[in-house]
Amino acid sequence: KGGAEKGLTEESLQLGLHYREGPLSRDLVDAGAVRAGDRAPDSPCPGSVDGATTLFDAFRGPHLTLIGVGPTTAAALETVSDQHGDVHTVLLTEHPEAYAGPDDRLVLVRPDGYIGLVAPADDARAVLDYLAALDTFAPVED
Repeated sequence: KGGAEKGLTEESLQLGLHYREGPLSRDLVDAGAVRAGDRAPDSPCPGSVDGATTLFDAFRGPHLTLIGVGPTTAAALETVSDQHGDVHTVLLTEHPEAYAGPDDRLVLVRPDGYIGLVAPADDARAVLDYLAALDTFAPVED
């Protein structure tokens, strides 16, 4: 490698940066490839209803994205979508390596590309509670 690529390291790209202990990070499941506070990784998402071919496509824009990792998340995705139409949902029927875990799970990605919540597959209430908590954060005014 040479030129500009020489300086590209995990540190310079900030790929190791995370907010796992931050106030916007909630992990409600044990183990798994990603945790709340991590930057959300990309992955193919075949069959997406909005035409996205990768998760990065689905994340693009000023919205939250709820990923259902595994088929048992479908009902929770529907519940959240019904109550929060502004949250984009993506169902991944397989467990891609980037989101691998022992069980199906819900992964809520914030507009900044970081994971805010990782919850059990059927826990739509946890997602709705997280969204309600976000509404209580007031913008800082100068």
